Amino acid sequence: MAQAAKKPQTKHREGFPHNMGTFLYQVGFQAEYTVLRVLRMLYSVLSLAGFFGRWLMHIVRTHFKPFFITVGQELISPWQQAKSGFANMRNVMRAAREDGEQHAAKQGVEYFFRGLRVYKGLLLRGATYLLPISAAVVFGFTIANVLNSNYALEVYYNGEMLGYVENETVYEDAQKWVQGRIRNIGTDTSWSARPTFKLVTVDKAALYNKSALADAMIKRSGAEITQATGVIVDNTLIGVTADGKTLETAMTQVKTPFLDPANPNLRAEFVQDVQTVPGLYSTASVIGAAELVDKLEGRKPFALQDGSEVTANLLRVKQVSRITFRSEVPYTSVRTDDPTLLWGKKEVEQAGVNGLQEIVQDITVIDGVTVSATNISITPIADAVPEIVRYGVQSKYGVAGDVGDGNLIWPVPEYRGISRGMAYGHRGLDITGKKGTPILAADNGVAEFAGSGAGTGNWSYGNLVKLDHGNGITTLYGHCTSVVVQTGEYVTKGQVIAYMGSTGVSTGNHCHFEVTKNGVLSNPYNFVTAPR
Repeated sequence: MAQAAKKPQTKHREGFPHNMGTFLYQVGFQAEYTVLRVLRMLYSVLSLAGFFGRWLMHIVRTHFKPFFITVGQELISPWQQAKSGFANMRNVMRAAREDGEQHAAKQGVEYFFRGLRVYKGLLLRGATYLLPISAAVVFGFTIANVLNSNYALEVYYNGEMLGYVENETVYEDAQKWVQGRIRNIGTDTSWSARPTFKLVTVDKAALYNKSALADAMIKRSGAEITQATGVIVDNTLIGVTADGKTLETAMTQVKTPFLDPANPNLRAEFVQDVQTVPGLYSTASVIGAAELVDKLEGRKPFALQDGSEVTANLLRVKQVSRITFRSEVPYTSVRTDDPTLLWGKKEVEQAGVNGLQEIVQDITVIDGVTVSATNISITPIADAVPEIVRYGVQSKYGVAGDVGDGNLIWPVPEYRGISRGMAYGHRGLDITGKKGTPILAADNGVAEFAGSGAGTGNWSYGNLVKLDHGNGITTLYGHCTSVVVQTGEYVTKGQVIAYMGSTGVSTGNHCHFEVTKNGVLSNPYNFVTAPR
């Protein structure tokens, strides 16, 4: 009998990776399935809500009013019945007095307790209403007190309570403060241990700031301490003196020669950030006020926190004068094209007027040299009025050829040598040649500027001509010995506009040639080729 072919057995992967993969797959599958079910259920609920919305509104309108009427009656009826019972009790007592009975009050009390038995259920119903309301009032009062409580941290250090701080940052700042004092008195006392904190509620007046907490820490240092004044310069403790008044007087006297009684807007300040900080300091660190001033003025060395010694005048004085003045705000110029004007013509439609502003400025002078001028405020007084200029764009001869076509010609046909090309710090080509060589307009256009660059931003070019070719291209020709066109004059391609020279900042006769396209400086070789 032929044996049946054995099916290949699948080798199952077992172990942690396989089990973990199976688990993650099941989790992902179940998560995706659950999300889809929830979304589908949400969509169904929203659809049903929209479908039955009008029906539900009808139900609400039908039953809303009766429901609240019933609730109102349930709330009011116990008190109405109680009022009726008290009225009956008064009537019984009044009738008893009228009949001459001696114990009318006893009758009232008996009627009252009889009413309690009769209306026991009524009283329980009233309690069910009063108790939740009372609980809500108590809850609200508790929440209000909690929210208005001032929470703080009670600081414990080495088992001793130091005080209350708003947060841990206050403690950390105080710790650095104390450590700075310790380093400057040469003691090995360490404050590296961590404190413990307990959350409490305290009055805001009981909170410690950095300085107060530092004093508390020093009190518990075990060292001999005293009340004194420390001088801090640029966050470095320079020295400590017990005579704070003498110190303040001496520092004031240092600044006095720099003041002018006739100028109340002049003030004298120390160049460095100099602070006097009263507080608790080690008795061993205290020196006389005169000695401390000598250290501050550089007559005695002082130690930095890294242990090095320096001698420097820390009481250099700067004079700060506050001045107020008015200045003009230059107006801007707005250009508009006018097709009714010929090319090269322009008309001022609106004259520009400078604005006015008031500036408050602090001028700082150190050792007779002005080192800064800082604007404190700028207040506009009058706005500038822009200049509006209409420029002609109409062709002189009614043909488009009067506007530059962008195909520039070499401006000095007699010479093609270049002494300096376009590079960083040099805006164009320097075409060398003989003095007096004619310089030609590279294309049709109008002279945007022609003349000496002195007094303008182009002063270094000497005599120059700048042409606007009307198609976003402008050209400039600098260092000319003379120019033969005028600002605003229309020129044609190849027309002589100037003669080569060496005016302005120049070391020899040449024509400096620039090309600008849409306000961006471009390499002239992109527009023109030197003749061969």
